[in-house]
Amino acid sequence: MKRNSIISAILFTFTIMLMFVSAARAEERIGVVTNFYPEIKPFLKRLEGHPVQVKKAAGIEFFETSIDGKTIVVFMGGSDEAAASSALQKAIDEFKLTRIIVSGVAGGVSDRVHIGDVVIPAQWANHTFGYLANKKHTYASFFKPMEDFSEPFGFMYHDAKEINMEVKAGDAVGRMVWFPTDRGMLDLSAKLGKLPNLKNLAGNQTEFVIGGNGASGTWFVDNWEYRQHLMKYFNADIVDVESQALCQVALMNNKPIIVIRAVSDFAGNPEDKHNTVRDNLFGAAFNSSEAVWEFIKLIK
Repeated sequence: MKRNSIISAILFTFTIMLMFVSAARAEERIGVVTNFYPEIKPFLKRLEGHPVQVKKAAGIEFFETSIDGKTIVVFMGGSDEAAASSALQKAIDEFKLTRIIVSGVAGGVSDRVHIGDVVIPAQWANHTFGYLANKKHTYASFFKPMEDFSEPFGFMYHDAKEINMEVKAGDAVGRMVWFPTDRGMLDLSAKLGKLPNLKNLAGNQTEFVIGGNGASGTWFVDNWEYRQHLMKYFNADIVDVESQALCQVALMNNKPIIVIRAVSDFAGNPEDKHNTVRDNLFGAAFNSSEAVWEFIKLIK
């Protein structure tokens, strides 16, 4: 009798555990953030085979579906920091997202990336946040150049962002240059392996570059000298407009985030040749979407 009671207790406990696991899986709600039409287009194509609910909020269309028991919300935030950030915050509030994936294209910075490559940085910084000095490089009393950025680019000094995670007598809780992506999702991305459908662009064999740094800012960067500056001071592999801001929104909401972008062009070249982003834009956007789609399948 006692043995049967123990077995019954074990079975009951096991059943409860399964219920919790099933509930956790059912509650997985993944936001896929894109920022302009070429980036969302391949997702809209993929969603054609799935039942999709289209919801509109704050002027943004959100495409909600279910894949392997996971709710997926795909949307186009906008190709600037403010639009992208506000759209992500709306998605977090409206759909109770549990994790965030950023998908799209980026400009290549370092020599280890090539057009078409899928790049998944470990952290992001904002390269256009800082202090624009006067001709004599004298500063306001509150500003002191950071040791990490000892040389400005022209009159522009990079600086850390002040992040208020809590209100403490009106003071900033911390200063941050680097905004991390989620370590668990970054490690999981290493399992993507070879994806046969990735497009080889500009004569390159498409590869994954996982880890390293990304840099974001309000400019479309197409300047060889500034590209070298980003390599020297940020050790950046890629540059875009929105990712750092999106990582900041995720941090403030305590949501795990990963950024999966593909290289569509280079952020300047020594010959000052015209930028070739239009030649590879849709191909790079497809590569990013393909990696994101396969990555979602890995999430358990």
